[in-house]
Amino acid sequence: PTRRSSDLFYSDEFQNIAERFTAGAGVGYELFDTPLVDHRMAIGAAAQHSRYDGGTQDTDGGVVASSNLSLDLPRDVDLDVNYALTLLATDIGRTSHSTSAILGFELVDPIDFDVGAYWDRIENPPKDSNGERPESDDFRLTVGLRIEL
Repeated sequence: PTRRSSDLFYSDEFQNIAERFTAGAGVGYELFDTPLVDHRMAIGAAAQHSRYDGGTQDTDGGVVASSNLSLDLPRDVDLDVNYALTLLATDIGRTSHSTSAILGFELVDPIDFDVGAYWDRIENPPKDSNGERPESDDFRLTVGLRIEL
């Protein structure tokens, strides 16, 4: 599973989410925009439709907020840290958090080597088709190559 604050579609089998669509509108503010630091924050309202394993589904409204920090470090190293919150007004127990930190190293232009750490959390995830409640936290570590065109 992958998620960014800008995602319209999301799926996570470990948290019993077969598919989730989120659409909304909001406002944002760029706190810093320098050659070394870029930090943006946003908040808004959204509607979210979720379908879970086993076929149950629901539609909710809520508040979404995000923070995106990009650092351009020395020696062609980049660090991107993102946090997103979806606070469902219709069901606070399904409030979700998504955090990622990606460290990118330029190998040879245009190829980068990335190491990413991800944490997704649903306060009270819905039960799966077997009646079991998944873990609230989902941690991942990824490594990969990226080509910037």
